[in-house]
Amino acid sequence: EIKILIASGIKSITLLGQNVCAYGTDSPPDWSDLAPDYGIANLLTDIRDRFGDSGVWFKFLTSHPKDADINLIKVVASHDSFSKHFHLPLQAGNDEVLRRMARGYTSEKYLNLIELIRKIIPDARITTDLIVGFPGEDEQAFEDTLEMVRVIRFDSGFTFLYSPRSKTPAEKWADPVPNDVKKQRLQELIKLQNQITLENSVIKIGEERAVLIEGLAASKPDRSPNTLAGRTRDEEVVVVEGSEKDIVEFVRVKLISANLRSFTGEKVTSSSK
Repeated sequence: EIKILIASGIKSITLLGQNVCAYGTDSPPDWSDLAPDYGIANLLTDIRDRFGDSGVWFKFLTSHPKDADINLIKVVASHDSFSKHFHLPLQAGNDEVLRRMARGYTSEKYLNLIELIRKIIPDARITTDLIVGFPGEDEQAFEDTLEMVRVIRFDSGFTFLYSPRSKTPAEKWADPVPNDVKKQRLQELIKLQNQITLENSVIKIGEERAVLIEGLAASKPDRSPNTLAGRTRDEEVVVVEGSEKDIVEFVRVKLISANLRSFTGEKVTSSSK
């Protein structure tokens, strides 16, 4: 499938799964002639060996913290064609809440995983998902989540207000936290993460990136008709002035300003990678 995509001119390929790190664990014994324990790290190794020098970027979503391991991190670190972006949903920073969510890890194990990634890939871009108001989340549990965000300093985070999901155990649990308290907590969490996101982004101003231009940027009063939008290998959104011939091409860009969800860049030259 990858061979066909590359032959058709595709320049960025994302391996997508609800838990992409569990790849291979549900394969029947006779699925192929591959080893029974053939998993995501093995798949990425084969992609690297066969297509690593094709000029194509390889990304993956979403990683589950309980299944991401050192083998995955090492193979990602082994070649520049792999995105150094890890999306690792934390969901909550309190161990009791994590247990009730059946997440399969503790806050300590999650922190150890982040430390391992940053040790092997110092410039890794780490993003997350966070839920506020899960049944059983008291004030201390919420503070534990805030503290995890302060310590880890995610590059970005998707934040959600808990709502019951049909046919899950949590649907039947008592939920004593008033809705207005949940909303207040959500706003506090968003404010904290937005501050960290901007601080992390400002540090990158002046750096250069290869950007795969995806198309015209969303129209805004201060943008010209030639404003383009694209993404870096590590999923940073960059807005830059260019022309139609840049669309679906790699462009070398210098980051000149940082916004909450994107960077503004200045075109340096075309880039093959």
